[in-house]
Amino acid sequence: MDRPDLSKSRVPELAVSASRWRENGNYVDDNVENLLSPIVNSTVIEIMGGLGLAAEHLSVRGNNVKLIEELRLFFVYRRQMFPNSRVTEMNMHPSTIKSQSQPYDCAIIHSDEFLTIAKNIAKTVYNVSSMEIHTNDK
Repeated sequence: MDRPDLSKSRVPELAVSASRWRENGNYVDDNVENLLSPIVNSTVIEIMGGLGLAAEHLSVRGNNVKLIEELRLFFVYRRQMFPNSRVTEMNMHPSTIKSQSQPYDCAIIHSDEFLTIAKNIAKTVYNVSSMEIHTNDK
């Protein structure tokens, strides 16, 4: 039996994120917190967010947040880390999202891979990797 190729696996993110969260109690680092600070009383979707640390951060601040993640293992760890979370988890790949409207005020992405999808469903897109904000008046 061949060993699985883990070079593209995001599972190590679990350990790094969990330990960072346990060390300082912050869900996101200061740069991401500053980027997301304008998001208040909004409907938000985090796309392929892993553990959903940005989603949790925004949820705690009173936003209505959904987290889309394809890898179910992240949700197992999320429930252990955040047993009282109000984030709605959606186990799916973003390519299955079909929407011609923008039901979300904001979308959080972690690369430009899902930028087009995010722009189709949200008025404003925050890329936490590039620290860019894309506004979209559709």
